Amino acid sequence: MCGRFAVKSSLEQLKKDFGAEESENSDLSSVSLPSFNIAPGSDILILVFEGLRKFKKAKWGLVPSWSKEPKTPYSMINARAESLAEKPSFSLPFRKRRCAVIADGYFEWKKEGKEKIPYYIYAKNGKSSAFAGIFDIWSGEDEKTIMSVAIITIEAQNETRFIHNRMPAFLGQKDIDMWIDNSSYNREALESVFEKNRETTLAFHRVTKKINSPAFNLPECIEPAEKEN
Repeated sequence: MCGRFAVKSSLEQLKKDFGAEESENSDLSSVSLPSFNIAPGSDILILVFEGLRKFKKAKWGLVPSWSKEPKTPYSMINARAESLAEKPSFSLPFRKRRCAVIADGYFEWKKEGKEKIPYYIYAKNGKSSAFAGIFDIWSGEDEKTIMSVAIITIEAQNETRFIHNRMPAFLGQKDIDMWIDNSSYNREALESVFEKNRETTLAFHRVTKKINSPAFNLPECIEPAEKEN
């Protein structure tokens, strides 16, 4: 599962890192960057393909286009890779609405007795990174639209399994363009991205329990912390 994540860079830096520009039909003013403790329901930055790589905003928490109301169950912040092609909420977005969720790392909580210890887990190379995602567009009777997204999760690597048994699917730079190109659908090729994900070298460390509050959003969120009482 992935319930919080962080983006360390500014929008201008991310444009350089991903070779992308802002989409002409998406207002990014509500996307806060950098952001060190991003919670479900936030407006987040995603990367799509519109002839070129383009940044858009989307609300974190998938609202299927066929929903009667734009209410998002907590479980819809993530989509399990194993059920993408079959689950009704995910199958159409998997075929036609794939994106990359800009994220440098994520938080997970390890149970130790009655305590839950927060960890920050990230790609060891230190470069800007992204998770595989799917999006959908919900439209209401008042012509209001909501673009929303779920982060795809896979089984955790052996190195991080002691913290949690699931993790977001990191996208390697070589796989981003294939993943976000919705002009074609090759299930086998797309699912191979998840296996390649296991080659991503991850690092992790404990962080402050202050991140338990989504309101706490400072660089301290991702800095190593000693055991707290």
